[in-house]
Amino acid sequence: MAAVTGTHPIYKAVSTPGTLKELHNAEYDDSVCRQCHPVLTPISSPWCCLAFPMWNKRAYQRVYENRLESNHPCVACPCNMCMADIVSVGFFDKKGKFAPWRRETMCTPYHCCYIVECQGEVAATAKKPWANNCLFPCLRTYVAGLKDAQAFCDAANSAQSTALAAVAAPNAQKM
Repeated sequence: MAAVTGTHPIYKAVSTPGTLKELHNAEYDDSVCRQCHPVLTPISSPWCCLAFPMWNKRAYQRVYENRLESNHPCVACPCNMCMADIVSVGFFDKKGKFAPWRRETMCTPYHCCYIVECQGEVAATAKKPWANNCLFPCLRTYVAGLKDAQAFCDAANSAQSTALAAVAAPNAQKM
């Protein structure tokens, strides 16, 4: 008998079986500084200022019951047919060994001179709690350019702890 794929406990919804609830949809900062800086925005093309409204409509960072999902479109030129969606999904059981998300106010690659926050707010985490600080920027994962990084951190941390608890202690034991 073949094993059924996609049956790992992390794929199951916590609240209502069969459905996954979106817990937080983070908004990106749309300041002029973020729009026109080609290095610090995910657009990375010379068309940043022209393509930002189009990029901003498709970009997202969402927290679900069991995962974090993001889309950072790549814009080759300021027309819709030259945009490619780059979607990534990270399930909490793979991120379970990560330190809690926290809002960073300085000491990241997304701060000017490591002090001034000019590209929107930044949330950060690392695989180990001891690495989640400004001494180890290469060991951290960042979500930059948010309007409210603290709300994102709160939602991600809460969803992660709930999902990991549900996987560790399933509702019904099967024999």
